[in-house]
Amino acid sequence: MREAAIGIDLGTTNSVVAISSNGVPRVIAADGKHKINPSMVAFLNDGRILVGRRAKAVQQRLPERTIYNTKRLIGRFFGSEEVERVRTLVPFELMEGPRGDVHVAVGDRAFSATDISSILLNFLKKATERTLNEEIRKAVITVPAHFNDNQRHATQSAARMAGLEPIRILNEPTAAAIAYGLRKGMWKRVAVYDFGGGTFDISILDIAGDIFEVAATAGDTYLGGADIDRLIAQDFVDHVTKRYGVEVGAIPGFIHNLLPVAEQVKILLSENAEVVFNLEGIRIEGKTVDLQMELTQRRLAELSHELVQRSFLVCDDALRLAGLRADDIDEVVLTGGQTMMPVVQQAVAAYFRKAPRIGINPMEAVAIGAAVLAEQLTLPQRPAVQSFFGAGKGAGSTSGALGPAGDDDLELD
Repeated sequence: MREAAIGIDLGTTNSVVAISSNGVPRVIAADGKHKINPSMVAFLNDGRILVGRRAKAVQQRLPERTIYNTKRLIGRFFGSEEVERVRTLVPFELMEGPRGDVHVAVGDRAFSATDISSILLNFLKKATERTLNEEIRKAVITVPAHFNDNQRHATQSAARMAGLEPIRILNEPTAAAIAYGLRKGMWKRVAVYDFGGGTFDISILDIAGDIFEVAATAGDTYLGGADIDRLIAQDFVDHVTKRYGVEVGAIPGFIHNLLPVAEQVKILLSENAEVVFNLEGIRIEGKTVDLQMELTQRRLAELSHELVQRSFLVCDDALRLAGLRADDIDEVVLTGGQTMMPVVQQAVAAYFRKAPRIGINPMEAVAIGAAVLAEQLTLPQRPAVQSFFGAGKGAGSTSGALGPAGDDDLELD
């Protein structure tokens, strides 16, 4: 009997865990209801630690003690440009650790980015154990294709701290392709278009027989769904200002508190042509009023047009690195929550001149692919899975020092 192993998509904004049995993957609802878990950890004043949705629920009340965006920090040096940029965007304090890495200051304690990631991974591990009523000790964990050795090693360390053996650190685009069955015996060139909550990435994969090679990757680490949420919130503010003649955007915390509503409206517009939403009990010039606004798919397409087009500038870079044109791509795979938006799907189809694969929830595809590989890696008496090191053009390099937990080119059984 094989030992169960899980697949984990440890995301910038959200994380997902899945398991595969007899070739059938299943996404785990960590809290019994929700499969998508915010990548957040909150440290309460009384010493309790909240993770996922429970952490997000206290974020507005405890912004300086609710930690997120650690995927941007893991494996980086404190003085790096990326860390400096994150410092300007988050309400919690970042400080330099003893080895030049990044720590988060919470009260009189400090946690490394690896510590925070380990808490998230342990949360997903324990949720799966509760669901399956068995111990989980092994996992395939995904990372962006551009992650370097230091970032991959830090992710491995986080897994071990969480009580998991990282049997493979798998590139996210490879995981998405595996989820769609793009593997054994195929000869295809695949574009994985990943538009998530905080980042955008495009990867070009060459699948030759059983070998996955990252031919090129490019990304914009500050292009994501959060930007679209801010546009929706600002559109609401502009609407209210025009209707009531009052600049509600100047009310302290108004736009920040509006962002979760904007996110829900965006999600609803993925399946509805129009959404009407209300904000009740808003104080305007000493009066309490209820505000209502409608947003249509067409208006959302107008608001997000420039951001969506920015993603194709990144696609241009990846294709140029690979020495390809858009019509050289055989298959397009979508991952990341923003690819559920009809306007994004239509734009991707127009750019690549072919309809993208959309049969799997794009927020779950990476975890599903990781779970499928996890099952293959733990099958008894299976032939060895060979990993070929040496990154593709534009990809973050990995070296043989990562051993069986590394992944750039991948051979599957």
